[in-house]
Amino acid sequence: MVGIESSRNEALFQETQRFHQPWIWFIALGGVGVSCYILFQQLMLETAIEGGMLTTILVPIIAVFAGGMLPVFLLVAKLSTKITQDGIFIRLFPLNLSFRRISFDEITKYYIRTYNPIREYGGRGIRKGARGRAYTVSGNSGLQLDLANGESMLIGSLKSRCFADAIKKALDNQ
Repeated sequence: MVGIESSRNEALFQETQRFHQPWIWFIALGGVGVSCYILFQQLMLETAIEGGMLTTILVPIIAVFAGGMLPVFLLVAKLSTKITQDGIFIRLFPLNLSFRRISFDEITKYYIRTYNPIREYGGRGIRKGARGRAYTVSGNSGLQLDLANGESMLIGSLKSRCFADAIKKALDNQ
């Protein structure tokens, strides 16, 4: 019984992607620079940004968040995709702490396609656009899944052909 269970959970495909694009890091590190400048102005030179007491309190909080949290998020964020006989499992950590499972019964059609993350979905990450939901981190290729409930989902992949082949293999073995 254990052998059967472990073979169903064996990965037919696995991929982990991270935010490596230079322009994303340029924006994030630019935020660090601006945040440091604002904090230096407000705390060391005691030159408060005009707007009263609330601004004096909020600006450092926003500066720390923008300057510190965004780069940390980009460092730890990763899109994990795994295919087993039980379905497709996706997670964009740390936004998703557990994997989302898409069973093969839910998929009516799948195909590789090229996409423009900015134009079609408004950016990267977990996004909702006119063409459905998207999980994207890098690249411009992925698998489009048409689901039985009428929804569409794009999962970005740097290995789209291997991804599609693994789905085909899993479906052939069912």
